[in-house]
Amino acid sequence: MVVLLGVVVAMFAETLAPHIVEFCLLAWQALSVHVAYRLMFLALVVLILSILAFLVRLWWHARLTRQHVQKLLMHKRDLSGNLLRVVNQLALASYVDLVAAPQPFALCYGWLKPRVLVTTGLTEAMDEQELSSVLAHEKYHLTQNDPFKILIVRTLRDAVIFFPVLRDLVENYLLLQEIAADQHALAHGATRETLASALLKVFRSPTWDALGVGAYSSFGERVQHLAQPNRKFNWRISWVRVLISVVAVILLMLAILHPMAPMALGEVLHADCHHIALLDINASSFIRA
Repeated sequence: MVVLLGVVVAMFAETLAPHIVEFCLLAWQALSVHVAYRLMFLALVVLILSILAFLVRLWWHARLTRQHVQKLLMHKRDLSGNLLRVVNQLALASYVDLVAAPQPFALCYGWLKPRVLVTTGLTEAMDEQELSSVLAHEKYHLTQNDPFKILIVRTLRDAVIFFPVLRDLVENYLLLQEIAADQHALAHGATRETLASALLKVFRSPTWDALGVGAYSSFGERVQHLAQPNRKFNWRISWVRVLISVVAVILLMLAILHPMAPMALGEVLHADCHHIALLDINASSFIRA
């Protein structure tokens, strides 16, 4: 049913899209030059503000994450016991930092050279198999350089306000990252039971959410994929946001890239200058008379 609906929508889009674009171009050309250029100026302002907002949010997210991680690393401990055996088995000994903290969580941090941070609360709350499942999950984020990707997409989500569907796309992307990391852990020795058990133990820890770098989001969706490995991914997208985003993009493209506007402005300026010259000539003739 969903596939059939998608085919129908695609057919209508292919048929109607040229007419919609043509109507938008005609509407744009029908505007007065002054109104058209006000819209162009507004569109440029929106784009410039979005770029500035992206840079500011990028700096803010990076700064906030760095502060939290540095605060945790002040209580760094040596690897030992179950954790040392697990990291040696997964070839992660040079990439894992153990810190003294009561909250049970692990996360991947660092944008250029990612590492894995594990708390003593996590090592105390989990047995060796659960710990191995968690670190195998984090190893996927490490090898894929996910902290940098998460930083960029979350910053885009917060900065590009005129494209609201981006929020849904980012949330789906982050969830797909976590599901892929779970599948990687399962492919490297973890079991569904131990991974779900470990996920349940860290679910209530607030620190990872404050850091914004990983990893235990969308608990229900991830557990469902663990219980039903062949389950199709449920895309969560608001069609209202899609419609608003499409309209916003069309307006911005027309306002910035439409080639008729500069030509129309030149014609109007030429007409205004010609009209002023005629007024001057007529005025001079009237004075002489």
